[in-house]
Amino acid sequence: MRLAHILLTILLLGCGSSSEPEISGDFSGELSGVVTSAESGLPIADLHVLIKGADLFDRTDSKGEFLFFTPIGSFERAIVLVAGRGFESSEFRVRRSDHHVSGSLFHTDVALKPGESDLPILSGHVSDSESGQGLGGVEIRYRGRTYYSESDGSYEVPFLDYDRALISVDFTQAGYRLERISETEILQTGPYDLQLDVGMVLQE
Repeated sequence: MRLAHILLTILLLGCGSSSEPEISGDFSGELSGVVTSAESGLPIADLHVLIKGADLFDRTDSKGEFLFFTPIGSFERAIVLVAGRGFESSEFRVRRSDHHVSGSLFHTDVALKPGESDLPILSGHVSDSESGQGLGGVEIRYRGRTYYSESDGSYEVPFLDYDRALISVDFTQAGYRLERISETEILQTGPYDLQLDVGMVLQE
């Protein structure tokens, strides 16, 4: 995951395709953080954290921690989105006055209130169409990122509409046909459960 952050940042900076965050300079940068419950003060695991505009993402670990690294530039002025089931989402800009540690190092502590997330999260269950058994390890591809279903077939894909762009989400698994959720289906409310058919992986 950390290596993916580094490689993806290099690609984005090299292409010059993103105007946010304003990552510039000639030194390496790091953004770390800890997410806790505003009610209990305990760390929250498995929350989605995304750097808006740069398409960098992470999930909090068992200590509520997340980490981003770029070999070029700084995360100063980056816009960070944090969201997950059961908590209100948070969006903030990294500022030197609030989050600067030293050099190009930034750190932030985020406390989320219990509630519903303001940011869309597509979730549901993937199963075998014949047996009905949940499928773990199903690749869920969205915006060039890859997520995986849990061992019981449950899954989460965050920030489906964070920049108001509508695109599809692909579900693939070895030995099964590709399943693509259309833009119309993405916009439906509630969990999205689907079944994969055994067969060749058919892609466009």
